[in-house]
Amino acid sequence: SGYFDLEVDGDDVSYSMAAHLADAGCIVLALDHLGTGVSSPVEDDFLVTPEVLAAANHAAFTALLGRLREGSLISELSPVDAPVAIGLGHSMGAMITIIAQARHGTYGAVVNLGSGGAGMSESLRDPLWATTDLAVLRASLVDLARQQFGGAPAAVERDRARGMLFHAEDVPPVVRDAFRRQ
Repeated sequence: SGYFDLEVDGDDVSYSMAAHLADAGCIVLALDHLGTGVSSPVEDDFLVTPEVLAAANHAAFTALLGRLREGSLISELSPVDAPVAIGLGHSMGAMITIIAQARHGTYGAVVNLGSGGAGMSESLRDPLWATTDLAVLRASLVDLARQQFGGAPAAVERDRARGMLFHAEDVPPVVRDAFRRQ
């Protein structure tokens, strides 16, 4: 959720997409993926596949949307009879939004703010992974990921080290730092 409501030292609103959308009259429900941020922790990160994330996001969003309709989401907000549910995601969030929409029809519309197109081949480089048989890949994905990445997802640390991947050179250091912290 901090990704869309970025808290930058000395500037609490300029980098918050959530605040911008709320100022425009939208109700923003920003969810952290299962096992990340302030969401529920998981015992084994490797079992949290894209399909699991999409199902968890669908369940959480559906429950929150129900509370929004009932008026029990927050006390300051009256019931919203017919909210237009728009799923919005960036990068991995865009991918999970697409999967949730395809599998569960979670949203009335989706906004995908970019994600890489290379897919698993970018991260999973072992030639043993090369297959066009999706059933084989799905059945072995967790085991193969464990073999390649060991005890903790290496991609998280790699992406932290490659901070410039997400920012142009003119982004102020205080903003880059806030992004890395969240």
